[in-house]
Amino acid sequence: MLAYLPNEVLPWQLVKSGTTLEGEILFANMPRVIEEVLNKTGSVWANLKFGYDNKGIPIIQGNIKANIYFTCQRCLQPMNTGISSKIALCLVYKDTDIDQYNKLPYEFIVLSTLDNLSLWDLIEDELLLSFPIAPKHVQESNCLSGESPSISNLNNKQNSFSVLNKLK
Repeated sequence: MLAYLPNEVLPWQLVKSGTTLEGEILFANMPRVIEEVLNKTGSVWANLKFGYDNKGIPIIQGNIKANIYFTCQRCLQPMNTGISSKIALCLVYKDTDIDQYNKLPYEFIVLSTLDNLSLWDLIEDELLLSFPIAPKHVQESNCLSGESPSISNLNNKQNSFSVLNKLK
């Protein structure tokens, strides 16, 4: 198990060896995420299993989890949101007819045999797709309670990691 996921990997080698990668990526390495979140020192936890499905298709499956603070669109105060998302991707060789993959339950990534895959970009994309369109407290009464943390406290690294560990 890795503490931090590497940025670039050789996906075809990981598929052939059936490797599982588990670790975190700091929001600081995800410029598009940083633009959207209040807790700039947070991180996302990922568990990715490379291998073949029962039909012999090369896949990447796993999940991501993160604790993110957004601005509530109802009260405009910081709010905590736990994000959890499943990943199901298949790898497709560059010169393959992609139409045969459209009926599979996977999104696909087209790569040549020598291409590296940026895990940071992949996880950043998956995390952004999991963001709520208009974040707001689940109950309107939470907006009125005044119990929201201050923005300066959100960037306390210890605070963001302790909440992330509760998501595991």
